[in-house]
Amino acid sequence: MNTTDQHIIYCLRYFSFFHHPLRADEIHRYIDVKIALKECESCLKVLADKGEVFTDGCYFALNKDHLKKRKDHEALNNRLMKIGHRVGRLVGLFPFVRGVYISGSVSKSGADGIDDDIDFFIITEKNRLWTARLFLILFKKAFLFNSKKYFCVNFFKSADDLVLIKRNRYIATEAASLIPVVNHKLLLDLYAENKWIELEMPNAHAYWTKTAKEPLKLPWIEFVLNGQFGDVVENKAFRIFEKHQKSKYKGHRSAEIVATKSTSALFPNSVEKEVLTFLKK
Repeated sequence: MNTTDQHIIYCLRYFSFFHHPLRADEIHRYIDVKIALKECESCLKVLADKGEVFTDGCYFALNKDHLKKRKDHEALNNRLMKIGHRVGRLVGLFPFVRGVYISGSVSKSGADGIDDDIDFFIITEKNRLWTARLFLILFKKAFLFNSKKYFCVNFFKSADDLVLIKRNRYIATEAASLIPVVNHKLLLDLYAENKWIELEMPNAHAYWTKTAKEPLKLPWIEFVLNGQFGDVVENKAFRIFEKHQKSKYKGHRSAEIVATKSTSALFPNSVEKEVLTFLKK
């Protein structure tokens, strides 16, 4: 097995944790070595002929059973992607929201019907992250009865601080697979601030070309919440959320919580550590 083949196997092994097979272009996107797509396709054909990987002619996997799983859920993922774009455009209307991106399993066509949440990564105006989060949570509680279905806003970054603190294969994969819904330019700014992602996945930048609409706003709301009054609301919202999250998820070993002025990350059942441990074995 040559070096390129080993990188392909490594990529497929990562996604085998999620029982998720990949197309050739997806493998090319997430592989950790710079190669041409045609070379990747050629290597996959050889690996499949040797029985090193399994394929149904469209997807590739290390486990044959995983191929059927993705086929069975293609329609589900297409439906969730359409819903995600509609909901994401709605999220983009909220005060101080500057960018909206589909993340998680749906961004990789990996939803399997067990958990149909659509995750969103959101970029906000400087010094108004927690105010934006407050508006979105109030909307969810008042109009969606606090349902997370189709409306899971669990990761926020402020536009003035787009640097991702953690650097590993899991974070790189999640970031590289973001689907822009509102403000494609800000997503490119995120990648520019995190050059290490492209070093981890040197072919990924070729897939960051999808455009997205610019955010629409109701300017009078933001006008009212600018200045000192807005600062009071922002600080109050930050303290409330920080206290609530630390209290609610205290002792949860799988919970990932980050609460700063420029970052809000809440993943009650994070699989990051499990995935990285699995990959090392």
